[in-house]
Amino acid sequence: MKRKILSLTGSRSDYGIMTPVFSKIKQSPNLSFDLVVTGMHHQANHSIDIKEIVAQRFGRLYYLNPHTLLSMSSMSGYLLKKLDFLINKIQPDIILIQGDRFEMLALAIAASYHNIAIVHMSGGDFSGSIDDSIRNAISCFAHIHLTTCSLSSQRLLNRSEQKNRIIQVGEPGLDVIANMTRIPKRELFLKYQLNHQEPLILLTFHPVTTESNNSKQYMLNILSGIDELKIPTLITYPNSDLGYKGIIEAIDSFKKYSYIKIVPTLGSTDYLNFLSYSSVLVGNTSSGIIEAPSFKTPFVNIGTRQINRLRANNVIDVGYSSSEIVAAVKKALYDQDFRLEVSKCVNPYGDGTTSTKVVNILEKLQITPNLFSKWIYNNDSFI
Repeated sequence: MKRKILSLTGSRSDYGIMTPVFSKIKQSPNLSFDLVVTGMHHQANHSIDIKEIVAQRFGRLYYLNPHTLLSMSSMSGYLLKKLDFLINKIQPDIILIQGDRFEMLALAIAASYHNIAIVHMSGGDFSGSIDDSIRNAISCFAHIHLTTCSLSSQRLLNRSEQKNRIIQVGEPGLDVIANMTRIPKRELFLKYQLNHQEPLILLTFHPVTTESNNSKQYMLNILSGIDELKIPTLITYPNSDLGYKGIIEAIDSFKKYSYIKIVPTLGSTDYLNFLSYSSVLVGNTSSGIIEAPSFKTPFVNIGTRQINRLRANNVIDVGYSSSEIVAAVKKALYDQDFRLEVSKCVNPYGDGTTSTKVVNILEKLQITPNLFSKWIYNNDSFI
């Protein structure tokens, strides 16, 4: 009998990262797969994601659609109740959780009370926001930790997670790059009515929940800097964390500018191709830390969202002022010494083989009483 794997996706970012893993699970003769589709996928501006998920058919899909006007805490409560019923129905062997979203924490809590093995990916990462609290809470529930890098593994050890439960597999998003469909630059730019012969700034800025009251002003500062530079800029919408509405209001107020192109969501393939062709990525998206080094693309990292994450040398850290942002973009574009260093950068998050490692672990995981007894130290090998 196949081992049942249950996972969840709540945003375009986590789904894009996990598609290579989901694909490998589908290919495995020893695993079956169920996927809960919730969160941002049910918002109008992100409906393209639902179509992609259905088309890829990695496994059986279950849709949980919390009302988009609910607060994040209310949505968490809704999901906890619904996931409890769903887990009881599916009876999975392993719950596979990625990252630090509130939807993932609801799944971890529900799985724990059903005494189901939890495999958590990207535990030990650090981003300096409420995401850290959520990620750390999931790590407390998790029985196996699949980390992205050595620094994340060490953080888990520092928090007293057992060494035999921590396995470094790398960042699954790099598998996407290794297998992505390359679109010719001219064709891609034409699709979005952009000039492929001009430099391009790719801009993605998400809210920091602990600074949500300032989200709109932060975005206006960034856009003021873009206005000063007057370089063609492609902007995508933020995720749905607290403060996102202010960011969207700021973005939409700049629609009239001819050098700004606004696209709510690009989808994984188009986004990664743009990341490879852009002159510089600007914002606070994790793709600047994790994926951009693979393309040797400079990243102007704004604010606190990615604080203390392991970095390659493509990153320029700045605050929220327009003057800092403008100076950093100019450095990324015109400083030849910096660009030479970026051209040599090595991605510290793996080699694009993460999904194979993950599936091997899911197939071989020893689901024993000791696996669930985290409070009792043991040196078992669970793989």
